[in-house]
Amino acid sequence: MKNSINDYLKMTLDILIIIITIIKSKIKQFTIPIKISFKNKKNKKCFLLGNGPSLNTDINEINNLNDNSTDIYAVNYFGRSRFFNKLKPNYYFFSDKMFWSTDLIEKVEKDNEDIFNILRNVNWKITIICPKEGCNFIKNKISENKNLSFYIVPIRYSNLLTEKLTYFSIKNRFFSIPNINSVITLLWMSIFSRYKKITLYGCDFSAFKTLMVDQKTNEIIVSTKHFYGNSSAEKNAGKKYLSQKDKPLSVRIFQVHRAFRQLDILAKVSRELNIEVINGSSFSFIDSFPRAKEISAK
Repeated sequence: MKNSINDYLKMTLDILIIIITIIKSKIKQFTIPIKISFKNKKNKKCFLLGNGPSLNTDINEINNLNDNSTDIYAVNYFGRSRFFNKLKPNYYFFSDKMFWSTDLIEKVEKDNEDIFNILRNVNWKITIICPKEGCNFIKNKISENKNLSFYIVPIRYSNLLTEKLTYFSIKNRFFSIPNINSVITLLWMSIFSRYKKITLYGCDFSAFKTLMVDQKTNEIIVSTKHFYGNSSAEKNAGKKYLSQKDKPLSVRIFQVHRAFRQLDILAKVSRELNIEVINGSSFSFIDSFPRAKEISAK
């Protein structure tokens, strides 16, 4: 009985949040449902490339499967790799506020300047995707290259309490997926851009395995591995900012939970909308989508 009452209260609170969001949208002239203004992609395929170590294994498969009907999305520091000029992604997503923060340690600033310099010199058309709060900063860094165009990802979300209304609000685009992971945000965009087939590569999602606590200082160490090899700044990805406090382990683990929960929700949405999503990564902790090997074996 107690659980039923709690569920009812949570559902009531979620409904109130949705109603308030709708009212705010009328006042602020937000769009409901959220508009994703890419051209309809229903006859196209896309590859979403994470930066996990498995991408080194999968690159030949990506090259073999790539054709003119396939859009390629890359993220964050992918451009530093030898695969960048080989694959020539036509979309590039900066999801993390570290790319437009002015409160960075010197090593991260250098990494950012390196990737911006690479993009200033590309000789093919790329659409740069980023959240609204970072768009002007990134534009000012790289817009001198006329091969680059810019798209603002429409992020608007609220942490609802119930699974049913979370799914309902995302499926009907009252809310977006929270921008907690670059590949997850791109997957949300790709599903609602109506690609006929979406394949994930380099999506190991194994960063949680690198979480460590220094036994003398309690410092949280995050040494996420990338396919291109870590820079000195990435050897402890938890140390990006000059003045921001480190996130405690409880927050780090909760972020992992949120990421996998969002993948489960998007898997359900993609099935409902009849969008094929496949995990092509040769190694991955994502269990929400069928594996490419599983599909080919049938």
